[in-house]
Amino acid sequence: MAPTVKTYLDEIEQIAQARGIRLPDRAILLLWLGSELAELTSRAEFDWSYRHVNPAVSTITGTRAYTLPSDFGDNFARNAGDSGDQWCCLIDDGTNETLADYLSPVQFRSKNLRGTSNGRPSEYTVMTAPSGAREIWLYPTPDANGSTGFYTVDGLYQPTEWTITERDGLPSIPGNNPVLKYALLRRIDPATYEPKYVDAYTDLMYRAAVNRRAQMVPVLGTGNYNENTLMSARR
Repeated sequence: MAPTVKTYLDEIEQIAQARGIRLPDRAILLLWLGSELAELTSRAEFDWSYRHVNPAVSTITGTRAYTLPSDFGDNFARNAGDSGDQWCCLIDDGTNETLADYLSPVQFRSKNLRGTSNGRPSEYTVMTAPSGAREIWLYPTPDANGSTGFYTVDGLYQPTEWTITERDGLPSIPGNNPVLKYALLRRIDPATYEPKYVDAYTDLMYRAAVNRRAQMVPVLGTGNYNENTLMSARR
């Protein structure tokens, strides 16, 4: 079971106190932790960082557009389906669950203009509403679905932001990787903890690449992607 954020921060404070390092208050540490998680998950897709749409979308007959969570990014997670070439957007009619195919907003608008009768959604796009909210648009427009009266739309996505409280559980990063611990400590003592962070970060990205969730790995501090740098670091 993953430790709570409180337990994690308690450990970091103990390390800091033993080294005579003064830490900011918990509110700042929580902001730092959320920022470090957002930074890490913006660089690659990790199994441990995915979230479900919560609450799942329940369709309304004749309605095409539905609001997504505020931390939803560009699209659902990739690598779904038998061939690993589909987005993880699930349509559930109460009996069967299927993956919907993604259309770009331009493709969706073009197809939708041709008109269609209502039915089980099989395609979708993601667009930004005038309010700034992210929305999923479904095609065909959902019908009443005879078994339940609606369809449920769910899926996995990687959040664009992380709001952390002490009661939350930390993501279960494989191998008990200490990258988050060193990410916080390097802000206070970079000379000691930056090298440790780089080692932990490299291991984390290596595992992601091996898991085929990230094909190219960014070189720290450059924003460039260099697979050879990562692999040489593992030799």
